[in-house]
Amino acid sequence: PYATVNAFNLYALVGANWAPDTGIFFLGLSYRTLGIACIALICILAGVFHVLSRDKRTLVPVAAFLVWGIFALGHNMHERYLFPAVLLLVWAFLLFRDRRMLYGAAIASAVTLLNAGLILLYPAGNISQGIVAAISGLNLAGFVYCAVAVIGLCFTCKRGEPTESSLTEEPTAEERAAAGEAEAIAKARNTIAWGIPNVEARRHG
Repeated sequence: PYATVNAFNLYALVGANWAPDTGIFFLGLSYRTLGIACIALICILAGVFHVLSRDKRTLVPVAAFLVWGIFALGHNMHERYLFPAVLLLVWAFLLFRDRRMLYGAAIASAVTLLNAGLILLYPAGNISQGIVAAISGLNLAGFVYCAVAVIGLCFTCKRGEPTESSLTEEPTAEERAAAGEAEAIAKARNTIAWGIPNVEARRHG
């Protein structure tokens, strides 16, 4: 029962790595109480965002928001708990072609690599608090960026505005057939246009 177990998040930022979760964070709130409140809030917000979006595909980026939010603000976290958010954000990019999802995945990857890498290099935990605080700050900033991007994506879907994926969708079979027909007509016209001068030339010849 620790505030954080090698996860560079909000609690590691204030030097509470391996500190008992019964310790006081501020205003009489323990790490455990604050962590539970944050996890509950993240879960509620994730549900609201998905319901309001009216698009089943937003379940993927909302799940990334959920995973990252719990890792960044929840208590008792381990360094490996952010892994799923990377995959979910890449999946969200493939669904929506929204570059913000890709940027979020890059930040989450960097945080995961630095966090897990340092824990493997220094298993005894003798890591400078300055380094821990810097990576924890990057983690929190990345979560805020992810949250803003996911909220924007959900409300874009709610309003029915086109996303980047809808602007780059493959044409339907009917659209391809119409385009092919138009191209054939254009080629026929060009053939006729180029053939008329040749006929006139042969007559004068």
